[in-house]
Amino acid sequence: MVLIRSLAPHFEDTAYNVENGRRVRGESEFARLIRACIDHLAAEPSTDAADFLAAWRDDPQRASWRDAFAHATARQLRVRREALFQHADVEQVVVALDGGMPANAADLQALVVQHLEDIAEEIRTGSGDGWKTFWNTEVEKPVKPKAENICRNALLGLLKSRLIRHGAVAKPEGHYAGSKRADIDVTAGTLVLPIEIKLQKHDALWTAAEGQLQRLYTADPLAGGRGVYLVFWSGPTVDLTPPPDGSPPPASANALKMALANRLTGSARELLSVVVIDAAPPDPTLWHP
Repeated sequence: MVLIRSLAPHFEDTAYNVENGRRVRGESEFARLIRACIDHLAAEPSTDAADFLAAWRDDPQRASWRDAFAHATARQLRVRREALFQHADVEQVVVALDGGMPANAADLQALVVQHLEDIAEEIRTGSGDGWKTFWNTEVEKPVKPKAENICRNALLGLLKSRLIRHGAVAKPEGHYAGSKRADIDVTAGTLVLPIEIKLQKHDALWTAAEGQLQRLYTADPLAGGRGVYLVFWSGPTVDLTPPPDGSPPPASANALKMALANRLTGSARELLSVVVIDAAPPDPTLWHP
């Protein structure tokens, strides 16, 4: 790391030059040394190596080295996953099946999603006015949805008590490589599950599942590539960011969930879960003007 910090700011990645219209390999000795150091870090499974590679990959002042650090970050992620992966033993499987601590990242994801969906059902059909938790009201009438961090904290309070009996802990703003933070971080032993939250009006509503959750947070080897993308639905008439492909906007929470899930590509389809919490007031005619 010391050599990279010392040399990379002064030498560009000159692996290839263009001569007579064709690419010719011609690295300087310093560039070759920097690449060797990057390759060494890519083979190191430590968190420090992950943070260092991610930070340099995302540094706009290191444009010539961005591809080298991006490839190294991907390689190092595989190394970390292999180093940290542990098969669940029989005892762990029995405990998980008996409602105890999850045996692996997939179990943790399934557990959290089930509790989130139970919470969503209670908000929608429970005896109380659960939706009011997520709205600013006047004279018991909805005015506008509360801010995203307030909605997150309210949801966190509902989720924490459900998870504790499984040996899992939910907390706000989990820290990930490159000093990035997920909205909610669920941990169970050495397992980690990031949850990214958006309101339906957010500009990144349709892109954050892969562009933010998968790219920045699920890369943590302890997450096993898994994460939850959660959106608060406030109703079809409340500042809904339209789909980028020009298709009609969803008219219900379930339609939004299906549309978001259908946009997932590649490994995200298998590893990410989409949850939409219907926090819309049940009778829009009673809204405060």
